[in-house]
Amino acid sequence: MRLLAPLLTGRPSITVLRLAAQVEARRNNLGKAVEYASEAFRRDPRDTWLLAHLVKIALTQNQVEFAEEIIDLARRAGIEDEQIHIARGRIFLRRDNMQAAKDAFDRARQLTQRNPWPFFFLGKIYFRLGRLDDAIGILHDGEQFAYEARARDRIAVRAIKTLLGTVYLFTEHIDLAEQYITSVVEENPDGPDEQRAHAALMVIQKKVQDAHEAIELLRRARVRGLEARCRQQLFVGQFYEAIGDLHHAAQEYRVACHTDRGNVFVMLKLGNALLRLAGAAFRESDDSYRSYAGECAEIVRTIFRYDRDNPRATELMHSLRQEFGVTV
Repeated sequence: MRLLAPLLTGRPSITVLRLAAQVEARRNNLGKAVEYASEAFRRDPRDTWLLAHLVKIALTQNQVEFAEEIIDLARRAGIEDEQIHIARGRIFLRRDNMQAAKDAFDRARQLTQRNPWPFFFLGKIYFRLGRLDDAIGILHDGEQFAYEARARDRIAVRAIKTLLGTVYLFTEHIDLAEQYITSVVEENPDGPDEQRAHAALMVIQKKVQDAHEAIELLRRARVRGLEARCRQQLFVGQFYEAIGDLHHAAQEYRVACHTDRGNVFVMLKLGNALLRLAGAAFRESDDSYRSYAGECAEIVRTIFRYDRDNPRATELMHSLRQEFGVTV
């Protein structure tokens, strides 16, 4: 800002205004950032990249209100393109408004010509909702779109393939998961998301035999943000579940739910683990089944607040009533 300050006097150029907006946003001076961005956008309403970039910075700093104020600049100008709708979707995600986020990303998908990110975010929405088949479908569409449009954003393409490999892990299509995860690790071996997916693949393929070593491997990748931490805990819970340790699996899923409160897929994993724990306790005439079943019912109620028609949550609801007489 010391370098930019002399250039901001008089009538600064658009380039200076754009730089000043980005610098002030990163300094957490979001009021000044909006001021500079407003002037830059007034002169060039096509510059939606700047607004979307400022939204990303604001959300990183958990400044959702400022992110909404930035997007409002585009709304008042009647501007609509995929960058703006992606930014809107990210704001809705931060608000845990899944349906509105899905609608925004879907509109971005309809508008995009070369940007594959809308497909990634739609895949992430479906993954978080536990609709894994839908996630696989839209991510495959995104991969095909990227190749046909000759998209230059390799980060977006790699993100799509990493998420696709991760979803395949949870649908137990290990060969397909290996195909995608291996390719992204070869391209970006130091990426934390890629490392995390590769560690999970190795554990699921039983290339790591010792339980302690497996847990250490799954926790080794760098964690940036709550979503990444949730994914890491999810993988650890999946490992515990695979070796039959439902108590530790449920505990990891509980922590993951607390980390990412709007993640329906994690809630479903916890609900299924709790149902199985309740069944085991009931067969042993252990009254702890009531606690597990009650916690499971609460999880199902939470899922329905995010996704009323979730088929797996509906199955849990019927199982609770039929097996334990618990009504959701």
